[in-house]
Amino acid sequence: PNLEPGKTKHFQTMIVSNSVMLCDCPGLVMPSVVASRGEMVCGGILPINVLKDHIEPMMLVAGRIPRCVFEEAYNINLPAKTASGAHREYVTWMELCAGYAVSRCLLTAQGGVPETHTAARQILKDFVRGKLRFCHMPQGVAPVALGPAHEADKTTADQEAAKAGAGKDGGKSSHPAGKSESESLEAGAEIEYDGVALGVAVGMVRK
Repeated sequence: PNLEPGKTKHFQTMIVSNSVMLCDCPGLVMPSVVASRGEMVCGGILPINVLKDHIEPMMLVAGRIPRCVFEEAYNINLPAKTASGAHREYVTWMELCAGYAVSRCLLTAQGGVPETHTAARQILKDFVRGKLRFCHMPQGVAPVALGPAHEADKTTADQEAAKAGAGKDGGKSSHPAGKSESESLEAGAEIEYDGVALGVAVGMVRK
């Protein structure tokens, strides 16, 4: 089976055991049960690299995942209150894309406007790949956003980047004394930061 959307040309099967068989079919079969094009993008059916309209899928992602999950996954600050001072659990897709773009310096050459389209592509890729984890629960049960992947679930690239960062810090271990890396991960340990926000702009990176 091919992981790239649109590359599977015919129905394929893989026998796992006497009672289990995996089936892989062309992605064009699936839209018959999907409500919209945005759903197909979020479901990984349509390739994101050729995406022209990012608004619809980004509205779905922003409406499914709480603000705190984006802040933890991307280490950014997003608007936490409305104009009237009420607490906000979710943000709009524009606020999310602008915050991400500002934190990553994705700005236009003229005027310094946030590149929301580029930011949207990266956020959608993270959603499809599972970095921004979201589960569709059975009918009658509220959907659940699980937050960013834990250390044990990170990709090889993420692990190598973490090791490189640890080397720059003088080889100091982030695990508690007397515990191995695997023991810390099993205990649900997460990377900590001091939580100090520099500036007040939306999407400013935490240091």
